[in-house]
This record gives sequence, C-alpha cells and structure tokens, in this order.
Amino acid sequence: MIYIFSAEWCTACKNLKKVISNNDLDTLFVYLDVEKDELPTHIELSSLPTLVFPDNFVFIGAPSLIKLKELINDHKRTEQLQADQKVEKL
Repeated sequence: MIYIFSAEWCTACKNLKKVISNNDLDTLFVYLDVEKDELPTHIELSSLPTLVFPDNFVFIGAPSLIKLKELINDHKRTEQLQADQKVEKL
C-alpha cells in the first residue's frame, strides 16, 4: 500500500493519478487530500504530491511511470527480504 498525499489544486497530483489509473501497477494506492482528510501527525509534508511507502520511504514529486514501477519493485523486494529474514530467525 502506498499513501499519496495530494490536493485538488495540485496539477502534478492530478497527473500522477492519471498515470496510476491508466496502468495496472498491482499495488494499492490510498489518496489523502491534505486539505480535507485527517493526516498523520508524524508526517511532515513539504511538497505535493508526496508518496509514502510501507517502510516509511518518502518520495516527493510525481514520478514518471518508469520511476514509479522501479520504486514499487524496489520496495516489494525490500519487503520480501525482510519477510525472508524473519522466517530465518524462526
């Protein structure tokens, strides 16, 4: 799951949403409007859009489709490695 902090007036946010909706990325995206939704207090936003990945990695800006796929794949690999390490400890 990737959280995307955005706003209605944000052109880059709208473009990112189009990229995501026009492609099958096999990932759940949760959109949070910074002006309407209650936001977590531990996240400081300096620019929009801001993407927050499960391991708390933060990407600021609207990545291209290629970059977004790379980010998703990198974080899926990281999650798999962490899961494998947990199993090894058992």
